[in-house]
Amino acid sequence: MPETIRLSVIATPGTRPPARGFESHPRHADKTTPLRKIDPAKWPSPRGYSHAVAGTGTFVFVGGQIATDNAGRVKSVGLVAQARQALRNVRTVLAEAGGSPEHIAQMTWHVLDIDHYRARLRELGAIYREIMGSHNPAMVIVEVSALLEPAALVEIAATAILPVGGGSSPVCVHPALSGGAFPATAEASGYGTASP
Repeated sequence: MPETIRLSVIATPGTRPPARGFESHPRHADKTTPLRKIDPAKWPSPRGYSHAVAGTGTFVFVGGQIATDNAGRVKSVGLVAQARQALRNVRTVLAEAGGSPEHIAQMTWHVLDIDHYRARLRELGAIYREIMGSHNPAMVIVEVSALLEPAALVEIAATAILPVGGGSSPVCVHPALSGGAFPATAEASGYGTASP
């Protein structure tokens, strides 16, 4: 039977007023999630992301996911194909925690070549919408010099907030331990992990 590892630190839901000068726009309101998108009132609407997202509930921190298949191998060639699989893996891990893409508050992409990312932006946007839908979390895209897995071109991490009373209790979700479809990046690569 798969082992579930309980976290000893739990984020306590609370409420906070929005930061000064920031407003939640009605066009971004979504009553089905615990998230509230925040964009400065006088700024143009962001395209494909939100400036900030606030929410209360159970926090889920999805570790960096790469384009590993069910056997833990990176088979995808090219940034777009790897991003598609990495996004699927983020979605799979989030589902194991009881969440879905609309619960993602922030997503961080680590790419090896930012110019290549920019050149493929239209294709990447299409696969993002295909897998994650139209929800646009706060987004960070950063170029890095290397990733742990030498074959990886992109690694995607996410932070989600599940509704209070929704999803599962806070757990450390590792697909290999919980019957998921793919092993974690470090184990798939043979590097081991620093996790307990």
